[in-house]
Amino acid sequence: MSGPLDPVLAWYEMARDSLRIALRVVEKKIPKAITKKHALHGLAPTDAASRIKETEQELKNMAVVAMVAVFERVLREYLADRVVPLLGAVDAFDQGVRDQVAEDIEFWHISARVIDKVFKHRVAGNLCGMIKQIIDYRNEVAHGHVRGKPPPAYADPVTAYQRLNAFLRDGGVIPP
Repeated sequence: MSGPLDPVLAWYEMARDSLRIALRVVEKKIPKAITKKHALHGLAPTDAASRIKETEQELKNMAVVAMVAVFERVLREYLADRVVPLLGAVDAFDQGVRDQVAEDIEFWHISARVIDKVFKHRVAGNLCGMIKQIIDYRNEVAHGHVRGKPPPAYADPVTAYQRLNAFLRDGGVIPP
């Protein structure tokens, strides 16, 4: 069975490899490989190579953003699926309570509530800390605060994928 983060890793790897191929084309100066319809057309090889490398870092950032978004969605759905069905819906009042609980789960702070309060009983503390670092990095990327800073080691998409998947497995959200 494939995990929920597998499609994100797959598109990241495809896009990364495509950038590497484009870089090779630029560095080898393959004639007529870059046409007017390409963003790199007309750039000097060094400028084109620089743009490709910058784009690769942005790709890494966006892959981490996407992985954390999927991770959070999976956690929210897991929690809602465990809790909401247990709430009876005998009348309109009960249904209102049930609906509100389901809605409120959408607003739970993943780091402070879900990881620190719920999953701390299933997942090792060091892995919880690593996941919170990945989430913090995603927040920095999403709000534009990482400009000019080198990314931390855990911000690599492959590392983020491995750690997020480990959390989901250890937390019992996906099969081992």
